[in-house]
Amino acid sequence: MKKFFKKSLNILMALMTLVNMFIEPICVLASEPVKGDLAYGDQYVRENNGSVNVVDGAFVNEGDVEVRKTVTKLDSNGNYEVKFEVRGKNYSKTTTNTKDIYAVIVFDRSNSMTEGNNKWSNAKNAARAFAEGLIEKYSKANIAVVTFGTTAKTTQEFTNSNLKNISDNKLFGEEPNGGNAGVVVISDGAPTKYKVNGSGGNGRITSYNCIDKAVSSANDLKGSGAEIFTVGYDLSNEIIYEGGDETDFWGNVTWTDPYKNSTAESILKLIATDDSHYVSSDQDNIVDKLKDIASSTTVYSPAGTNLTITDNIGSSFTSSDDTDNDGKIVLNTVKKITEEWQEAGRFNITINENSTTDWHNTNDNFSYSYTDNISSKEVNKTCTKNPAVYWVQPEYGYTIEYYYSNVKDESKTVTGSSHEGETVFVTDEMIEAN
Repeated sequence: MKKFFKKSLNILMALMTLVNMFIEPICVLASEPVKGDLAYGDQYVRENNGSVNVVDGAFVNEGDVEVRKTVTKLDSNGNYEVKFEVRGKNYSKTTTNTKDIYAVIVFDRSNSMTEGNNKWSNAKNAARAFAEGLIEKYSKANIAVVTFGTTAKTTQEFTNSNLKNISDNKLFGEEPNGGNAGVVVISDGAPTKYKVNGSGGNGRITSYNCIDKAVSSANDLKGSGAEIFTVGYDLSNEIIYEGGDETDFWGNVTWTDPYKNSTAESILKLIATDDSHYVSSDQDNIVDKLKDIASSTTVYSPAGTNLTITDNIGSSFTSSDDTDNDGKIVLNTVKKITEEWQEAGRFNITINENSTTDWHNTNDNFSYSYTDNISSKEVNKTCTKNPAVYWVQPEYGYTIEYYYSNVKDESKTVTGSSHEGETVFVTDEMIEAN
């Protein structure tokens, strides 16, 4: 019997050891939240610059629209950034075009385009093939040519005539010494020189400002309804802009560089309407690549237009961007909802310092509306997914003193702490305890 109990005890001890092994991690996961923590679902953030996001809508079928809201913890003082992004599944239709087409060939004539045998002549031949193919296929096509190097120049205004009778020098300039709207950008992406305030690069790198101006100009064109194709011609895979994020003294990221470690290809993809509007070519196939663009009969249109997002700020939060003081932020910068994520806007929110000890929603739902690009009907949706912030209400110390005939009674002084706005009741027991 003694052996039986001893054996049973050993089994029980082994079982308890196993239980302890499993209980310990569970206790860690169930640790108490800390002031300023940010969470949604299984996403949990404690560190500064950490983010959680919610997504509403879909991105499966043509016409689907998806909105993403990201909340980022900026510091431990109750400040958070809210950012909205949107994308939509393009509509596609195979059709014979009956509307006027206006296409601009943007042609790189910097010195780097002369590096390698026949690089310059092949690029010119490809541009001509594109223009002639487009006019041949669509009788209402109009072509213009803009060249760029140190400066940009319009070498051919919009014309519906065949370009065969127009000389190379008129269309593209001399070889360097060193309705529906469309833009075709042909470039090898290699920087020749850049100069800012009298100083610049060595000819193999570019700057943040140069990239940002190109991308911003492209986004303006897209916003106006233009479709942009980019042709990466004989590209190098070298990084032409290294850049980097900015951090504060403690190493926290204060600004994220959207173009860091850029190559020529990544920049041309940013300029294009989306990745499907970018093609890579070399000296042997650039003519065929541009003919493919000109002969395409599939027309893509964005899922929707004129997006408006209304975020209802959580009752425990305020925002300096809420200029109407109505607890709402309205964003309406996106005119065309394309397949690439586009930022719709961002703003900061701050939690009321005296909010109760609890979880507080950063917003009380958000709604969004847009016009469907096929039906032309307005679509209205509401998202009820709300990230939350854990907050601890601060306590303030107080001292209550008793005076009789202007003489302080030291035996009746009461001290303690309480939350702002709470009524403090003093009892005889509290007086006696002091």
